[in-house]
Amino acid sequence: MHRLLLFLFFALQGAAITFAQSPTPSSADSPISGSASSLLPNGDFAQASDGKWPDGWSHPDGATWESEGDVHFLRLQSAQPGQNILVYRQLVLPTPLPPGLELRLRVRYADVVPGEKSWFDARVMGHFENAEGKEITKAGFPAPYFRKSSKGWEDRSVFFAVPSNAHALDIMPVLFKAASGTFDLARVEIFPATADHPLHDDCPSQRGCRSPGIARGRQPASDRGRQGRVAAGALSRQPGVVGQGRAH
Repeated sequence: MHRLLLFLFFALQGAAITFAQSPTPSSADSPISGSASSLLPNGDFAQASDGKWPDGWSHPDGATWESEGDVHFLRLQSAQPGQNILVYRQLVLPTPLPPGLELRLRVRYADVVPGEKSWFDARVMGHFENAEGKEITKAGFPAPYFRKSSKGWEDRSVFFAVPSNAHALDIMPVLFKAASGTFDLARVEIFPATADHPLHDDCPSQRGCRSPGIARGRQPASDRGRQGRVAAGALSRQPGVVGQGRAH
């Protein structure tokens, strides 16, 4: 019953809500608040079995693995206008499925100028797949997007519902055909939302945590479709990106 009520709560809110705690300036070496463990291994990009690239993440042209002190992060940097730099990661979902998930990000960005379309910028996209590996339409999370420059590291958080037939979640940070820019990611984490504690620790209520810029995470369905097709094209050109832990 709790699971059903929570799923209905997410669905009535449009399947996803952007909360602010974001944008919140952060120290990159401080943990994002919350005691639960992320479902996504190596979301802090610290583990690299070959010493060259973080385990589990695809390695496209234009992406580098960087560090500042003890902090490791991915850097997506545009070398020319319209370049599509997409990093891919797949998370196989736990059983039983949680009714909802939370995406937590720690990002930094500089001089991100949109490209030919308003949604050609820096963002993190995501969609669900069923057990047959087919994308579940009209499901996923609204892509948090980033433009201009941040004042250091920022935290972003998005809650979204999980379809009953979902098997995996595809997560795709991308510098998406922007005219220019640099996009750094220090944390990409996924947490289950539970019936007794569905909200982020810093967000005790929906009213207190809704971002004034909630519309930033949404775009028209037609744009989402075009965005997905571009992402699919980029993935088809990256070898070995399908399957968790095989993306480098």
